[in-house]
Amino acid sequence: MSNYQEINKEQAQKTNKSLSSELMSLNPSTLLTFFELDISTVEKITQSSIEDAKPASSEEKIIRFHNNKEFPRKNIIWQGKEFYPAPIQAEGFDISSRGVLPTPKLHMIVDSREDHIESLSSIRKISREHGDIIGSKITRIRTFLKYIDKENFYKADSYVNPGLKTGDIILPNDFEPDPYAELPRDIFYVERKTNESPTEISFELSSLIDVEGIKLPRRVITSTKCSFKYRGCGCFYESKGENLLKRCESENVRLLKKAPAISNNQDEIIESLIGAKVKDTAWKYEEWNGNSQGEYEAGQVTYINRNDINYYYVLKKSLGQKPPAPPNEEYWIADSCSKNLIGCRQRWGYQSKADFSGSDFTKGELQFGGFPNATRINQF
Repeated sequence: MSNYQEINKEQAQKTNKSLSSELMSLNPSTLLTFFELDISTVEKITQSSIEDAKPASSEEKIIRFHNNKEFPRKNIIWQGKEFYPAPIQAEGFDISSRGVLPTPKLHMIVDSREDHIESLSSIRKISREHGDIIGSKITRIRTFLKYIDKENFYKADSYVNPGLKTGDIILPNDFEPDPYAELPRDIFYVERKTNESPTEISFELSSLIDVEGIKLPRRVITSTKCSFKYRGCGCFYESKGENLLKRCESENVRLLKKAPAISNNQDEIIESLIGAKVKDTAWKYEEWNGNSQGEYEAGQVTYINRNDINYYYVLKKSLGQKPPAPPNEEYWIADSCSKNLIGCRQRWGYQSKADFSGSDFTKGELQFGGFPNATRINQF
């Protein structure tokens, strides 16, 4: 519905009222069924296969079909998108009251008609090139004939239709084009190909949570270990992460004003290890030329950026010359989180040395990526 995303409250109420009335009518309009096959999630489609399969879109990689044989026009336009005819038989979309997930089946069976053979050939070709399209998304769209786009109907000719302008759309009686009037969409995924012959191809579908290889929960529950990348998404213990915020899609989050280096991955405080105070200033190592005196004091901090994450290092001892680049362990100690609650408290707890002013975070509220309470679940 890319062309029809915006809808106001008045239009929504009008559409719902009309659709409800049509559903309750004793003589409703013909129910049309459309299918969208989205192959963007499977192996990358080639340009040749797009050109050979007419229903495919080179931009969206979506193949659109309808199975309404009685419609006078070969292709049907719905919500500004063109659906091509194909001999599709669909079954098994009904939801059982027993709580069993439906496993719909799609069959494409052809006869001697040339356009049907062409549709089957297109599907068969794409199926073979993309691993039987397993994992691709199938969307079933249903609406009533009276609501389809007005572009489906003939344009007037002023010579044949006096009183009308050439190009005006001639709508049959009782037609009310409404691109928003459709039943809830059914979305499933191709589970497997069940049959293929010269005249037929069949697929079995499954719901999203029933797709092979999908596990619940998607995120592993650990009680003592944090799954977040230190100073990355979720952790956000950072003060210089503009690129990080864009990558995490969290542009509205205000980071800490200061996120100093604290400890190593054994929870050992860096200042205690080097016997000097960690300096607040940090330089990006590739651009750092040192100070004008050429002196490098213990506790000075630098960082290296990799994949929009800053990795911080603290100079172990004072030097009279520029030290080798980190992570040389002879000269540098890495600021690294142990990924447990102790390491998280050192950075986010009430004794934290971070500057929380103006940020969206509160001292004492841990950004811990584990689930400590998981160990409290009764195992019996």
